[in-house]
Amino acid sequence: MQAMNRMATTMLFATAFALIAGCAGAAPAAGGACNADRARFAAGQLLTADLEREARLRSGAATVRVIRPGQMVTLEYNEQRLNIEVDAAGRVTRVRCG
Repeated sequence: MQAMNRMATTMLFATAFALIAGCAGAAPAAGGACNADRARFAAGQLLTADLEREARLRSGAATVRVIRPGQMVTLEYNEQRLNIEVDAAGRVTRVRCG
């Protein structure tokens, strides 16, 4: 009986591991890897919806995150995200991927 329990437990862990490993390699639905160099034109400009969209499109990023002074942000790296940092006046101070 113990041997069957061990076998069932082993099978359960193997299945869970396979599922997790399969999810880790899943391709994103849209967009591609971000290239911040292509979005550097935005630095110094007042952030608008049009500028945000143009920076995202030029960088190839799937998403944009605007970071305002003092704003808390998550630290996970997302190669498909363009981060646009702005000052208190709403001017772009930095663009970077992640």
